[in-house]
Amino acid sequence: MRRILKVTPALLAALFFGGSAVSASSTPTFSSTRPLLLKSSGLPAHYRYRGVHIEDSVASWDGNIKSVMAIDEQNGWIEAGQEVLQDSARRPVTITVQLFRTAGGARGDFAQFFTNSHPETIYKPGAEWLGGSPIGGLGKPATIYRYSDSGSSCPQGLVSGITYVYGNAIFSVEDCLHTAGEQGARDIAKRLFLRAKATRSS
Repeated sequence: MRRILKVTPALLAALFFGGSAVSASSTPTFSSTRPLLLKSSGLPAHYRYRGVHIEDSVASWDGNIKSVMAIDEQNGWIEAGQEVLQDSARRPVTITVQLFRTAGGARGDFAQFFTNSHPETIYKPGAEWLGGSPIGGLGKPATIYRYSDSGSSCPQGLVSGITYVYGNAIFSVEDCLHTAGEQGARDIAKRLFLRAKATRSS
């Protein structure tokens, strides 16, 4: 379906003076996680919605882990929203959106938690990073990854996830590798991305 272009003053000025419409291609800046979350209405039919939590305290979000707090604060962390789901096997699925003051801050934070050289499992006792790879069709950067977690309720403790940056936000989906799996994470990550794009356009 073609997208109907909204004629804004900025666009009219760009057309009149022969320039480009900056707002059409600029990096989006979000001010709240609430409109970016999927809610129960945005999920595939076989998922069960269990709840949502919005957190604006970096100490609470990071569990008072000083080293993690320092990274988030340095990168301008503002707020996080987290939705908790269950897949068809009633295993946990989490959706997380974190906001930063700038897109650069979001990318900087991503580099400290979602790369093979510096994964988030560094800060999780009993967890081991099993590797990640770049993935297309979402924000940039974006990675699909796996890790094991002795404290997880997933079968064999194996977790799959997708995390990407879009604008000043980091979007993450994590589920159980042997139930919803990577395909389930891809599906929800894509839904999140389309919602974020629609939100920045509204």
